[in-house]
Amino acid sequence: VFRFSGFPVSLFSGFPVSLFSSFPFPLFPNFPIPMPRIILLLVLLLSACNLPQPPAATPTLDSAAVATIAAATLSAIRAQTPAATPTQPPAAAPSPTPGPTASITPSSTANATPNPPAAPLGLSYTFACAYGGGATLTLTWQDTASNEDGYRIYRDGILLGQIAANTSKYNDSLPGYSGVFVYRVEAFNLTGGAPAQVTVTLNCQ
Repeated sequence: VFRFSGFPVSLFSGFPVSLFSSFPFPLFPNFPIPMPRIILLLVLLLSACNLPQPPAATPTLDSAAVATIAAATLSAIRAQTPAATPTQPPAAAPSPTPGPTASITPSSTANATPNPPAAPLGLSYTFACAYGGGATLTLTWQDTASNEDGYRIYRDGILLGQIAANTSKYNDSLPGYSGVFVYRVEAFNLTGGAPAQVTVTLNCQ
């Protein structure tokens, strides 16, 4: 039994069948529509209105898309937020390192003036006459000085030569056959000299 707005269609069963066979459609008077078809059409339309509506589809979020959007948002926030400048702690002032105490070294005493050397001891001579004239004289002495720079040899006040320290002999050549000569041997250094003297008598016949 079809229901129309809650009433069974059988309510219209008491009416003559010719009443529902056809009636002119108001908008189209020349187009007769059978009555039972109209009722069936209305029932179907009302039933369609009373059908339960399907639940609205809940949008599903893609987790990968959500993660991508979140990462992009975080990157944008970081790009817009200026990085904090680290504050450097104040550098500690270096403590002065005490320098080494200068030690005062007493200046060395100027070189002391050396003492005069000791004079040679035991100055003596020997000579040998040469054939055809002349003679060779040899002076010898004992070196007692320890600070001499050398020895100077004089004959009759004339310097004949200078020899090294720690020497105890000197040879001289005489041109004549005879004569008297005074020889002096002097040990010397920066302070002065200490001479020894001997007189030579030469006689070559």
